[in-house]
Amino acid sequence: MALDANKPITPSTPQQRDNSSCGPAIINIVEKELLGTAAFDPGCPKMSRVRQFQRLLFDFPS
Repeated sequence: MALDANKPITPSTPQQRDNSSCGPAIINIVEKELLGTAAFDPGCPKMSRVRQFQRLLFDFPS
């Protein structure tokens, strides 16, 4: 992925509706831009956390 400092992009994500999903929402911005994953769904924040955890388990096994 090449980034042009003269033409920055500002990715967006739906705003979370609770006080504990800002981390998964921000992580999802990177996942969406780099991995093409689905956008964060503020209606299912727990599912976003589970999917991110699963990706960590399978992408970085011990």
